[in-house]
Amino acid sequence: MEITGLTVEEAFALDHGRQARLAYEEVVAARAPRFFVAARAAVGGRTHMLFDRLLLPLAADGETVDMLLGHLRKQTG
Repeated sequence: MEITGLTVEEAFALDHGRQARLAYEEVVAARAPRFFVAARAAVGGRTHMLFDRLLLPLAADGETVDMLLGHLRKQTG
């Protein structure tokens, strides 16, 4: 699912949007990548799933984080 341009709350259902926002804010504040293991979310109104999330901070000026690159990997099994 492409979520570019959506707010966190639009991309993630229920309270998972708030949890995702906190993770994003942590990466921005730390200006460092984070890897979250076994997070739980309802993505795009779908049923709950377990996933790993990688978030990478990006900065056009090399200092101020103005974009995040993220990847979700659904856990199997």
